[in-house]
Amino acid sequence: MRYQAGHGALVVYARTTKRSNHATRAARSLTVSNQSVSFAQSFGSAGPLSFTFPLTPDLSLVTTVYGKALSIADVTVVTGSVVLDEVTLDPQAPVGTFLFPIEVPPVLIDQGGQLVLTAPSSINPGSVFVQATVTVNGQAVPLSAQIASW
Repeated sequence: MRYQAGHGALVVYARTTKRSNHATRAARSLTVSNQSVSFAQSFGSAGPLSFTFPLTPDLSLVTTVYGKALSIADVTVVTGSVVLDEVTLDPQAPVGTFLFPIEVPPVLIDQGGQLVLTAPSSINPGSVFVQATVTVNGQAVPLSAQIASW
């Protein structure tokens, strides 16, 4: 199954540090910047948190974190307001997989990419990490990035 929608150049947004610069090293065609975080998170809201990780102007990974301990994460692949795929992660099932290729030309997220949840604890923050192969204009590029942290 394949989905097709608008056009745009690949721009990957990820947090990087001097010790961990995977997104920059992955491919020269990728641009690295900070991810966007919902307004509610900056004020410590106990409600759901939302993180947007744009891949292109037309394609994003949106993570919504909820639950009593903020330990459940829904990751949706969206183009505009259309949801192309959704993966739910929780402490009992912390690894999810893209079950089919997702295409928004010229970008293709290959089938089999993984999302990994680290549930928050009293000593560690929660996070969601993506590891997938993204094909841009026929050229495969590895994507390894933290797409949400709370």
